[in-house]
Amino acid sequence: MPHSAGLAEIVLTSPRLSMSAFVREDIAEIAAPIAPSIYRFIQWEGWPTATGMPGIWQDWLDMSGRGTGLVLVLRRRDRRDVVGICGMHFLDTAEPTAGLWIRDSMQGQGYGSEAMAALTAWAFGERGARGVYFPVFDQHEPSRRIAERLGGAPADGDPRVRAPLYRGAMELYRIPVPHAQPAPHRTARRGTAP
Repeated sequence: MPHSAGLAEIVLTSPRLSMSAFVREDIAEIAAPIAPSIYRFIQWEGWPTATGMPGIWQDWLDMSGRGTGLVLVLRRRDRRDVVGICGMHFLDTAEPTAGLWIRDSMQGQGYGSEAMAALTAWAFGERGARGVYFPVFDQHEPSRRIAERLGGAPADGDPRVRAPLYRGAMELYRIPVPHAQPAPHRTARRGTAP
């Protein structure tokens, strides 16, 4: 898997979303809508605030700097409000792992599917990924449907290896290249018009 410099500058777009690489200035905007319901899925030590979780925020920046991971902040293009985040770990491998969080008030509107379609299309097109893993929680049917819409199917392997911060019963899906339906998007760099 080729190493890409400049992950911190990535901007993807889809019909309704602009997805920009996470920067420190995004912290307060991301932390505000995180509801306690996420704790059933994530092993975080404390409530995510602009100052309360410097470890996780710094990890995202470090991954981007090393070229091993990317976290994108999802915003509606028409209003610029935060919809959620998505990203990939293990970008230095042929089969990275995707993750997704959509804020509670925005769920059920197709934003997760749109974001994952753009993200996987980027991984296949720009990164040359041979497949994308997507850990899905047993109790979360919408995530399962997203994986299946993208051609994903249950895969062998321990989801905890691919998603060590997650907790609860999970199944690992693998989205293969031939089944990925690239969403209409453009890759741009921060500061250029997407």
